[in-house]
Amino acid sequence: AELHDPADRRYRYPFINCVDCGPRFTIIQALPYDRVNTSMDRFGLCPECAREYHDPADRRFHAEPNACPVCGPRLRLLGEQGVVVAEGEAALQHARALLRDGAIVAVKGLGGYHLACDAFNAQAVARLRERKQRPHKALAVMLPDLATVNRYFQPSAQEVEELVSPARPIVVLDGVLSPLVSPDTRDTGVFLPYTPLHHLLLEGFEALVMTSGNRLEEPIAQDEAQALKLLQQGIAGAVLAHDRSVLHRCDDSVLRVVEGDLCFLRRSRGYVPAPLRLAADSPVVLATGSDLKNTFCLVVRGQAYLSQHIGDLADHATYAFFESEIDRWLELLRVTPALVAHDPHPAYLSSRYASRLDGIPLVSVQHHHAHVASVMAEHDLKGPVIGVALDGTGYGEEGSVWGGEFLLADRCHFERLGHLPLYPLPGGEKAIEEPWRMAAAICRLEDIEWTGLAGRYEDVVRLLTAGINCPLTSSAGRLFDAAAALLGLCEEAGYEAQGAIRLEAAADLSVRRRYSYELRDSSEVTGLKALDFGPAFAAMVSEARKGVAVSELAAAFHNTIVAGCAELATRLAQERGLGEVVLSGGVFQNRLVLTRLSKELRERGLAVYTNNKVPTNDGGLALGQAAVAVARWQAGELPCV
Repeated sequence: AELHDPADRRYRYPFINCVDCGPRFTIIQALPYDRVNTSMDRFGLCPECAREYHDPADRRFHAEPNACPVCGPRLRLLGEQGVVVAEGEAALQHARALLRDGAIVAVKGLGGYHLACDAFNAQAVARLRERKQRPHKALAVMLPDLATVNRYFQPSAQEVEELVSPARPIVVLDGVLSPLVSPDTRDTGVFLPYTPLHHLLLEGFEALVMTSGNRLEEPIAQDEAQALKLLQQGIAGAVLAHDRSVLHRCDDSVLRVVEGDLCFLRRSRGYVPAPLRLAADSPVVLATGSDLKNTFCLVVRGQAYLSQHIGDLADHATYAFFESEIDRWLELLRVTPALVAHDPHPAYLSSRYASRLDGIPLVSVQHHHAHVASVMAEHDLKGPVIGVALDGTGYGEEGSVWGGEFLLADRCHFERLGHLPLYPLPGGEKAIEEPWRMAAAICRLEDIEWTGLAGRYEDVVRLLTAGINCPLTSSAGRLFDAAAALLGLCEEAGYEAQGAIRLEAAADLSVRRRYSYELRDSSEVTGLKALDFGPAFAAMVSEARKGVAVSELAAAFHNTIVAGCAELATRLAQERGLGEVVLSGGVFQNRLVLTRLSKELRERGLAVYTNNKVPTNDGGLALGQAAVAVARWQAGELPCV
């Protein structure tokens, strides 16, 4: 109301807030959360704002970012070489004019910069994709209000609740606003304005693309110097900046609602640093997470604080962000780790970081055990449970590559009971980037004739015959990659899990039939059960040659994976006398797999638990690592400093 009231002293002021809204985590320097400990300290309060701030009867009483046009932050529009083109309202109007003309504008938000353009301007979106090196991956869009959302989508009551919540996450909704925005999927990441600046910027637009202000895997731009690099690199045409410093980068959170439950794809702005209770008490535990979709976790007095999304640590700037943010959290909470939990993968930068913390005991937590433990921590399960962990890659025992695991687990320990089929990865990690390699390996080993390789089959055969750089993997993710390649949906991946995403999008949800599979004793590891999907791949390729629709084949493949996993999990639960099954790992971002497997297991009388408070992908791994470390400390198994 103030924003749009010409008689109000904060009319069209982009930094309106009160004690219930505005930035907190991203502007905090130290505790307690007082103005002097935030990046607002540089802005002296004018008499009017000071009166509000000190009046217990005022709704802005101790609203730390309190400000107005007289004393608070101000907008600036920066053009080439960082030259100030306009300030205040003029900067806003100029930025909106640029967006109308098809320009890409870097816009400073609460936790860093967005790259914005008109979502319905095909040339602008194409330029953004080209400049950001993101040719296919979906882009998030910000719509001005709920009425506009309802014009293009049909959100459920719960999805509406999340869209309008104070956290203002990106909510993945069924439906495509534009194929330019979501070329590979049948849904769209949608969010509503969460600052006055966003409300003002969206005037006259039905939708703006609002994607992270970075290039490829780099962290989002945090300050003007980093935003100007977006100008210098030719990614943005202008920068809409302001002089309130962002002290903690924080990407937007992303979630979807599945069968009434929240499923986080990324947990960050709006939810961090709200803690989860792990135990009544604990030493200070630092869990360093994974190298992909990294988050870290600090446990203080039994409360687990999961960090904001850090990103993929292979990028140097992202790793530097990881190191510095851990230091800042330790300083903010005024603690020193007594235990450090990490992934056992020796090449992970997150694990190497842990190993360099001299004098602090380390605890290695197996990747898939951590996935399962993250769900147990969320739902306060002590175990034992049957854990089904399906993802792309995780370091297994004796250095093997796991990714489709059936575990007997409690919070302290686990036992591997079964796995998905073992196939070689021709070319190692190259097979992740080029799914056709996985398809070729499966066809070779299952004696399936496939003509979709255009002469490349022999390259894989030579690798397999020589046994060079062909590690065995039980990865569920690689099975989806292979199926996508065999159906002509994705032979080379432009981003992580592109094949699986296209395969899910192609599936006809009305199809319920499945292919055959075999449940047998593992040929590789004595005492384990293994699922063999060789018959399914053979049948799928055979039907494809006969011209059966890809939509039907994709659905039948999903149904086969679900049926096999349901049968093995049920059998293991019965053998062990257990009634609880935990599902975790990045494959469960696939809504079709998650919903149908959960339904199958419940119909067999089992209680099913999944991640609802942290991501099921590696973004939730640090919580599981922390939960295992605390449990083992409680059991007296771990010393601490």
